[in-house]
Amino acid sequence: MDAPNSTTLILDLRDRMARIETKLDAHHDAHTVIDRRLDKIEAEVASLDDRITSNRSDIDAGKAKVATLGAVGGGVIAVATMLGDHLWSLFRIN
Repeated sequence: MDAPNSTTLILDLRDRMARIETKLDAHHDAHTVIDRRLDKIEAEVASLDDRITSNRSDIDAGKAKVATLGAVGGGVIAVATMLGDHLWSLFRIN
């Protein structure tokens, strides 16, 4: 009677091992899917970081252009005001 019992135990052990292996395979597959999702998210974040950096540099360039145009415009108005005063005094008859 020892032989059937040991055979039964061995078969039971093989069945349990197969279940454990199936669970491990399922966990491995789940982790593989999670890793792919994380890789995709990391790539999207890197893309967003690149776009943010690009947009920041574009904004800084735009601010510099506006500041330059403002300074040039202010200078032009100052010169026009000075010339206007001088021309007005030339044409004014006293």
